[in-house]
Amino acid sequence: MKTLLLSLAIVLTFVFPLGAAQNPSTHSPQNKDLKHSKILKVAFGYEKPPFIFGFTGSKGIEPDLFRAIMEPYGYRIDAVQMSKYYLEHILESSNDFNASVSISRQSDRKGLYYSDDFIFYDNVVITPKAKHLKIRDLEDLSRIDFVTWNGAWHDLGPKFWRYFNPESGLYKDRYHDNPSQKEDVRKFFAGQYDALVIDKNIFQWYKTYFDNHETYDYHPIFSKEKGYSAAFRSGKLRDIFNRGLRRIRKTGPMIVSSDTIILTTFIL
Repeated sequence: MKTLLLSLAIVLTFVFPLGAAQNPSTHSPQNKDLKHSKILKVAFGYEKPPFIFGFTGSKGIEPDLFRAIMEPYGYRIDAVQMSKYYLEHILESSNDFNASVSISRQSDRKGLYYSDDFIFYDNVVITPKAKHLKIRDLEDLSRIDFVTWNGAWHDLGPKFWRYFNPESGLYKDRYHDNPSQKEDVRKFFAGQYDALVIDKNIFQWYKTYFDNHETYDYHPIFSKEKGYSAAFRSGKLRDIFNRGLRRIRKTGPMIVSSDTIILTTFIL
């Protein structure tokens, strides 16, 4: 558990930088009575622990952080979990939703307003140490069969898209993805693929979940952590969210908690 908490704390330091703590009461908006707060219907992904757990219940870093940002401004969230594909399109296809979380930031347009990045993923290529594979770049990756999250070909930069997109990718036959990252990891552990492309923290979580004691090599071929934002139907809500995110970064350290995890930057 200590190892898990440490890795989770590292994730949170991307959002809550360590520094001099300030008194939240002098820097935060007044916390309104949640009984009378406005409800926002928000779309989240699924099965990306510790960022989001399971298919329902909306527990994990992402929903806890979203609540911590918006509740002081008088908003509660009605969280709905869905696949990454629907996350990317839900605000355009349904008027029922106010926001969608873990979206690649784009230019604002009418009905779609993107927040500052607030969740960061440390994506790496992982291979069994026993295979002695050297993965230094995408050319090396293109020579082996690998599995990754659904739509990764769209997320990991133009060169990754050119190599692995399912329509015209030069090496599309090497690329495999699934809607469930749990299934990605399970199949990788079963030896169905040579490599796994995944966030380091999600992998460590599932390694513990599956009680896997094998050793693995981590190949950091992607240039930096991948940041994701929240998309809002309203520019006003986006601005409130950004203000709350800046407030949390300024006033930390803070605790984000759920029924299953307690995460704190005090751990580091």
